[in-house]
Formats: sequence, C-alpha cells, structure tokens
Amino acid sequence: MNGAGQPSLPAAPSSELADSAEPAPSRWRAPAAVVDANGIHLGGEVLPLPEPCTHAGHIAALVSRLRLGWGGDKRTYPDAGQLWLTAPFLTALGLPTELPKRIADEKTVLADALNRPFFTAAAADGWQFGAAARDHLGPWLRAWREQEGAALVFVPLVHASLSALLDDEPSPSALAQRLLRYAETVTIPFRVSAARTSQDLIKRMDVSRKLVLTEPVEPPPPAAFHLEGDLHWHRAPTEEEARCRYVHAYDTPAMYLPVAAHAKLGLGAAEYRESPQFDPKMPGYWLARVPAWDDRMLPDPWRTRDSPRTDGARWLTTPTLGLGLELFDLHPSEIEIAEAYVWPTSTTYLQKWGKTIDTARLSFLRQAQEGDSEAGLLVDSVKELYKAGVGLFRSKYIEGDLYYRPDWQHHIIAGARANLIRKMVKVVAATGRHPLAVDVDNVLYASDDPNPVTACPEPLEFGFELGRVKHGGSGYMTDFAPLLERRTPFGFGRLATDWDSGAGAPKDKVNDAAAS
Repeated sequence: MNGAGQPSLPAAPSSELADSAEPAPSRWRAPAAVVDANGIHLGGEVLPLPEPCTHAGHIAALVSRLRLGWGGDKRTYPDAGQLWLTAPFLTALGLPTELPKRIADEKTVLADALNRPFFTAAAADGWQFGAAARDHLGPWLRAWREQEGAALVFVPLVHASLSALLDDEPSPSALAQRLLRYAETVTIPFRVSAARTSQDLIKRMDVSRKLVLTEPVEPPPPAAFHLEGDLHWHRAPTEEEARCRYVHAYDTPAMYLPVAAHAKLGLGAAEYRESPQFDPKMPGYWLARVPAWDDRMLPDPWRTRDSPRTDGARWLTTPTLGLGLELFDLHPSEIEIAEAYVWPTSTTYLQKWGKTIDTARLSFLRQAQEGDSEAGLLVDSVKELYKAGVGLFRSKYIEGDLYYRPDWQHHIIAGARANLIRKMVKVVAATGRHPLAVDVDNVLYASDDPNPVTACPEPLEFGFELGRVKHGGSGYMTDFAPLLERRTPFGFGRLATDWDSGAGAPKDKVNDAAAS
C-alpha cells in the first residue's frame, strides 16, 4: 500500500514486461512524427522541415524518408506512418486551427480548407486523398501517391473526447514520444479514436483465430434496443447504518475488461427457439418469467432496461438470467421460458484483446507509481480503449459492419454487473454488511472506521489487478444519509477521493484547519 492509501502494484515478471513493451521492429523508426513550425519532432530530435514544404505531398513523403510506420508481417499489412501537424505549422500554411462555434459555420470553414494550395497543389502533383476529404477537412486524412502513403493528423481538429493523448496539450516532442510509447505498449499505434483503435486491435488478432467473424449479421429483436445498462442503485440506510460516522466507496478498476476477455460471445446469426430450457453456457436472449426480487438491501438482479410484459415475462441475457437463478437457488428447469435467441457456436473472441490491453494498463500503472507522470496519462488512454471498444459494438456508426454486435455489448455489460452483485452477496455472507449505493463499478458502504483501507469489507481486496478494488471516495454519513433517502440518483461525485485516513476528513479540510 502506498502513502496515499492506494494499492501498490507488484513488480512485473520479466516475461510480462517483455510482452507489454515489445520494441519497435527495426524496419520502423517510430509510428509517428510531429510536424511543427520549427521542424519535425522525432525520437528526441528536431529535424529540419523538407524543402520545399508548401503542400500535403511534401509532408506525406516524409514517411518513407523517416521510416515511419508500425507492424506488418506475412499475415498483416503494416500501419501507415503518421504525421501529426500542429497549430503553428498549419497557421504558417494558411490552414484553419480555430473553428467557429456554430456547426454550419464550422463545416463552411473546413470545406473551404480543401481549396487551399496545401491540398490543391498536392493534388496537381499526383497526390490523392481519402474519403474523409470528400466534403470537408477532418482531423485524420489519408494521402498517397503510387507506393507512397501517410496518415496526416490535424492536431487542432482532433476532438478532445477522442483521446486523452492530447489532454495536457503536450509539446511536439512530448507528443511524438507519447505516440511511440503508446504503440510499443499497446502493440498498435493510436488511430483516429480510442474506439477505432480498439476495434483495429481486435481485427489485428483475427489472423491467429480458429473461429472468426465472416460476415455481418442482423441482430435478433431483443438486441435492437438498449437492453443491458450500467448499474445505478441506492437505498436509505438502516438505523444501525445511519449511526455510523463514515461512508466509503470502493471502485473496481477496469470492471468490464476481464468479463470481455473471458465472455463466451456468439458467432454468426442467432437461432430462434421456442420453449427452450436455459443453458447458462450458451450466449443468448431468453424471454422468461422470473420471481420478483423483494430484498431491498441488494440491487434487483433482474432489472434491465426492458420492462416486464403483462404476463410477467421479460427478455434477459444469459449472464443476467444465470445470476438470478444463483441468487434464488433455482434449477434452469424451474424457470418458464417462452422463447429465446441463442448462439450454439461461441468463443472467447476478445481474450487476446483483453490480455493485451490489461498488460498495457498494468505496465503504465507501474511506471506511474514510480513517479512517471507521462505514464499516468497513458493509463487514461488505455482505459479509453476498453470502454470505447465495448461501446462501439452497438454504435449506430458501424451498423451493418462485421463488428456491429450489440449482443456482445449486452453480454459484457450484463456479465460485469452480475459479477459485481456476486461480490456484494459475498460481502454480506462474510461480514453482514450491505451496500448503500452502486454507480457502475463503485460501491458504497457504511463504517465507523475513518480509514477506507481497513474499513474495506471482506472478501474485497485492494489492488490494481483485475477483480480487486481501489478507494473510490469517502464522506460523512450525516452529509450523505439525506441523499441516500431521496429517490433521485445518488451523487458519488460528492465523495472526497483525496481523503486523510488519520484525520477522517477530506485532505483539503485538514490542510485548511492546519493553516488556520
């Protein structure tokens, strides 16, 4: 445990470190360079701009000169080298770096940008551009001519929500080094957005699978709506709990990641079946009549975004129905199922994807705990990978795509939620303590202990490894009991994450008291 009350990571075995930080192939110098008004930033050096340097082709040609790119072997194509163009460089070439607030005006400015010499002169010189430049300039643009090609990234146009890589507005040299570390540790370069990078990582691993997706499939009817969602729940404290002095929250890091890595996910189209018996090992949607949940001390395991029908039946995914049977101690034959959509063929499709992301996550976490502030930001970038990757499976932007699989997202979310409820049940069995509130992966408990670490209920364990917990915030019961008694959502954001365990108070209040 470190001084801040957060868990410390164990040292990584040499084999794991080798997996998580595979050096760049000698074929490539780096996945990307950053082009600024004062030169090209690459590997700690600042190289001179090419002469001439007046259009996009002059920049794209740098890829071969500087050996920019990544990966590639007998089974996969390498990634094109990237050139990230900063605001000062774009300004010098007469390209927009600040956009109007009105969307209509923004599109006009970006459409006009394609008529600037930076693009027209390149086109006249034989360079072609990807579909992203058909109507207006976007943040990412493919450029190629014969055997030459590059990905041009217009840094001022990259939306902040697409990546944490630009959160702190890094210098050109810092950004170039950051992009290299990302590619070395995640095993592929960042591309367009966290969601796109995550999906491309899945695709890259398809070459080594025995079972793969071969064609897009039409989702079954229950998958067409947002059936499974994050868990948001709270209740009023009991009289005994209300007498406790503190509340402490415990967050499960990367809660969806291990579920995604181990979940059996369906391949191909779902099969429709009438009056089937539930099979907990088969991914599917089951229209089932289930007993009512009447324990107010724990979240309802049946609760999804699908309201029960007039006959009491509701659509449930395999993880949700399986959890309910466990909690009610029911055999599958005791549940009436009217119909189902199931996948007899399934596999742990995201296993390698999950392992790769978790290895990268732990690698950056270790470096961050050793004082590497840059690694801390890269942890956030890796976190985006699994969150955005799971979200993309039901994104309308990829509807009709091979990886448009809302059923996968539903099973991952349901599996993670089921595991979280199982943990709560184990805590009740071991300690008699019940949760007060849940927000996705953060669970709140009452305690008289001011230290959230020693107050952590068994069998929960502190740590950054998958399945463990970290401190998610603390506060005084007198402040939060009224909020727990309301019907409106409980505000976890009001908890103090910077908590002084010895004083039993937020550190800012302790510091203020000391100063006065």
